[in-house]
Amino acid sequence: MFASESGNSERLAGDMAKAARKQGFKPNVVDLAELDLATLPKSKRLVVIAATWGEGDPPARAIGKYKELMSNLAPRLDGVEFGVLALGDTAYVEFCAIGKAIDARLAELGGKRVVDRVDCDLDYAEPAARWIKSTLTTLAPAGDADRGRVIEVDFKRQDRARRQCRRSGSGNHRAHQSELVALGQADHSSRARLRRPAPAYQPGDSLDIYPENDPAYVEQVLKAAGLAGDNALRKELTKSRDITTLSLKTVEKYVAATGHQYVKALLDKDEARDWIVGRQLIDLLTHFPIALSADQLRTITRPLAPRAYSIASSRREVGDEAHLLVSFVHYESHGRERRGVTSSQITERLKKGDRLRVKLRPISISRCRRRTATSSWSAPAPASRRSAPSCRSAAPSRPADAPGCSSATAPSPTISSISSNGRTRSRTVR
Repeated sequence: MFASESGNSERLAGDMAKAARKQGFKPNVVDLAELDLATLPKSKRLVVIAATWGEGDPPARAIGKYKELMSNLAPRLDGVEFGVLALGDTAYVEFCAIGKAIDARLAELGGKRVVDRVDCDLDYAEPAARWIKSTLTTLAPAGDADRGRVIEVDFKRQDRARRQCRRSGSGNHRAHQSELVALGQADHSSRARLRRPAPAYQPGDSLDIYPENDPAYVEQVLKAAGLAGDNALRKELTKSRDITTLSLKTVEKYVAATGHQYVKALLDKDEARDWIVGRQLIDLLTHFPIALSADQLRTITRPLAPRAYSIASSRREVGDEAHLLVSFVHYESHGRERRGVTSSQITERLKKGDRLRVKLRPISISRCRRRTATSSWSAPAPASRRSAPSCRSAAPSRPADAPGCSSATAPSPTISSISSNGRTRSRTVR
């Protein structure tokens, strides 16, 4: 069973299903959003891979079923062996809250926890792979002839969906910045054209934007780390490392890499969680200075993830364009000005002729699968449904190749535009 907002949990479930089949299992697919709770007690073995969205919320599609699972309507699960893999983002206080809650709830309902829950951050690939391998071994030790059901994704159907998505053009695109228009004192409107075709997006779809860090902020980080002369690292920090997020895990890595006694004291006194509130990596580097090597700085940071923005336009109105609403996120905290990584790039730094990498993110693999069964994405004709305008923007989401569909190039030229307006709040996508 998986609960997925952007495809990560579903993809991992597919990986586990593939491995399970090789061990003699016959895994079935259950999306929490489509789960019939009455069927759970029939599962002798249950694996749950669940993502947490934003500030401790379940994936949007699964809200109803999640509440049902947490209510008195949930059936007893006596005798059901289970394990939970949780996906989250340590930048948020409620890290992996949904996975933790489901893990506790299954035990309350009488289920038998046979593997310990693992909570994964954005760099989840390796720990998730280890958990999957260990869990399958635990659920079906060598010589165990009684192999029950593991509720999981049908990976063969998933692979077909990815191939269909690849053919449909829901891959990487380069948006070409063509116009920047000021809308007021604090807001900007930005328009961009795709050099490759805009796929036939539908209501609920998003665009992943792959941002770059502000060069001025990169210089601050390099100077604080004593690495201002490392040009190769400068390029890496600009394009591929998250150098703003400061989480408890970041602090722990900082201590492990440097042994800084004062930072270690924060952890020992259980004061680090409060200290990091409203702060970023630059605050840690300047408040507790110590010379770092390039490898140490890489260890402390994590990959720079794309930001997902809901498409706020209807193809019936704009044809082959795609419009986004992007707020310029900026505020002051602890005496330092803060700026949103993606919003500041789009509204302040992009100029005419600049390029921006974007990628279509269908709302889910399963919906993409249903969509490609009934329509052709290669056709430039407007969609038959109007999408409701949305101004939801997203904070760091996930590794670049994690969305449910493959990053293929699209075949024919159409046009898309990206615009920004309004004030919105950033959220994480898992």
